[in-house]
Amino acid sequence: MSVPIYKVKAVHLAIDKSLPPHLHVSAIGEVSSGGWQAVPLAPRVYLKPPQDGIQDLDFGATPPRGSEPVIQVILPIVAGAVLVLPDWLKGVRVHARTNAVVTLLTDEACLHQVAAINHD
Repeated sequence: MSVPIYKVKAVHLAIDKSLPPHLHVSAIGEVSSGGWQAVPLAPRVYLKPPQDGIQDLDFGATPPRGSEPVIQVILPIVAGAVLVLPDWLKGVRVHARTNAVVTLLTDEACLHQVAAINHD
C-alpha cells in the first residue's frame, strides 16, 4: 500500500514529439527511513480540467514492513509518470506529506524535448 513520501525536492518535465504528445514527469523526494519502495506518480482524475491548468500528482511509496529493521535517516527517492499532454495543461503540482512542488511548462530549466522512438 502506497503512502505519501515525506517531502518533494524537485520536479522535472519533458515533452516527447509523439502524436499525441506525452509529458514525462520525474520527481525527486525524500523518505524518512530506509526500506521504502517507489511507485509511479499518481495523477489525480478531474471531471473537468482544473481552472488553474495545473495537473496534481501524488508522490507515494510503499513503506518498509513494520517487522523489518531499517536505517533511520532521510534518504532520496525518485518516481515518474508519463501523461498524454492535454491542451489545457500549464504545469504540474507534485504532492508529498509535508509539501508540494509546482513546475510550469514555461520553466525553461525543467522543460526538455525528448525525441520519440520509432519501433519499425
